[in-house]
Amino acid sequence: MNLKRSLFLLTLLSASAFAELPNSGYYRLQESCKDYFDIKIKSQKIVNIGETTERLTWTAEITDIWRSSTKVKLGQVITIQHEQFKPDQMVTGPSRASRLKVGVVVPAYLAREKNGTYSLAKYGRSFEVMGRPKDL
Repeated sequence: MNLKRSLFLLTLLSASAFAELPNSGYYRLQESCKDYFDIKIKSQKIVNIGETTERLTWTAEITDIWRSSTKVKLGQVITIQHEQFKPDQMVTGPSRASRLKVGVVVPAYLAREKNGTYSLAKYGRSFEVMGRPKDL
């Protein structure tokens, strides 16, 4: 195989490794998520952590508990952190998390981290409920 063809194939494989997940992939993440709550956003902070990435931090109150492996309680305030590419970056990969307004109530599919904060279990689609796709 010549060098140009090898480089072309490597580029295709690299791009597909970071491609958007199909709906069935997000659905599987949703169904396997151990911590699923409704939360009310108390605050949102966005910090640039490089030229291309940002860290989003939300403080949220738990308003309903659907599944929990972490024994949270109604009214408990939690911190959620997520790092992602900035919106102006044209890159392939999982969906970006929404910038949520203070006071909005959303479903949240989360994973508890060792430091006590939560991360997004469904990447950028962690704040939405998805129905079962036809391909499952």
